[in-house]
Amino acid sequence: MLNLKDMDANLKEEIKSILVSVNSNLAACHVKQENWDKTIKYCDVVLKNDENNAKAYYRRGLANYNLNSLSKAEIDTKKAIELSPNDTGIREHYEIIRAKLKSYDAKQKKEFAGMFDRKLNV
Repeated sequence: MLNLKDMDANLKEEIKSILVSVNSNLAACHVKQENWDKTIKYCDVVLKNDENNAKAYYRRGLANYNLNSLSKAEIDTKKAIELSPNDTGIREHYEIIRAKLKSYDAKQKKEFAGMFDRKLNV
């Protein structure tokens, strides 16, 4: 294993850039295969090395959406929009997430409506 402490700054940055590219490409491949857990795994590696990578946030948001982790999907997609505000694909996906969250919230309100107003027959 390479010891990054002993390398010069340019070499460290080059290795970091390659690491980001490889893991970003792996995440993209896993999105195509709809392998959502691995997509998240590789996006996490990318974001550990490049916290401003809009593609990684978008892909991780897409994976979380497909795993029905809507809150995580919303957070990641919102961050992707902050980093890449002109990307219409990311914005469209964000609107899909928001619509599903609204639908879910409405469904829960309906299911729980009056639940605490009922009297217990003891």
